[in-house]
Amino acid sequence: MEWILLAVVGGAFLAVCIAAITTQLKNFRKLETQMSALAEHFGIELTVPAASMMGLYRRNPTLYGRYRGRELAIYPKGYGMDNTRQTDIAISIATRAPKEIKFTLARQHALDKLGQVARLKYTPSEDPEFDKAFSLRSNQPEAIAAFFNRDRRKLLEKEWGESKGFLELSAGVMLYLEFGLPYDEAKRLHLQHMTDLLCDLAEEVDMLSVTQ
Repeated sequence: MEWILLAVVGGAFLAVCIAAITTQLKNFRKLETQMSALAEHFGIELTVPAASMMGLYRRNPTLYGRYRGRELAIYPKGYGMDNTRQTDIAISIATRAPKEIKFTLARQHALDKLGQVARLKYTPSEDPEFDKAFSLRSNQPEAIAAFFNRDRRKLLEKEWGESKGFLELSAGVMLYLEFGLPYDEAKRLHLQHMTDLLCDLAEEVDMLSVTQ
């Protein structure tokens, strides 16, 4: 009886492992398809790391290149031990803003991603309703409050929607994080739209200057 029980438990465990691996490989293929489409759309390079463990372990693909005259990278963001928990997609865009300027912007319900929040100052805008919905922090409150004027606030409110996205400017690089990897066309098209929106914003960020 003990051997039968062990066989049943072992079989169930094996079935769960096989199902998990199968799901992971299916998701990887979906992700690779959508990332390949993004690479073609933006004219940048797709990197697919070689598989290991007889093809059972695959690291997620990444994108890098130049788009609209800027360095652009799109990649799954890793967390946890060895960055193995990849639940967010990141869009990184180079700007010509002074490297000293830093700011973070996120919806109030997404503050868990604000890694810089302890070192940056709360930066209220001229719109109390915007400040209720978004948390804006910076090391240059006067300049950043002026940068997020009425037109930019309205644009962000419209385009951001209810997304738990997180935007950061640090060391001249603008980084946008959003939950969920692009496994389907809808997510891919959204990322295409957000990338162009961020490139537009980067052109305006280029004009920022440090205040004393």
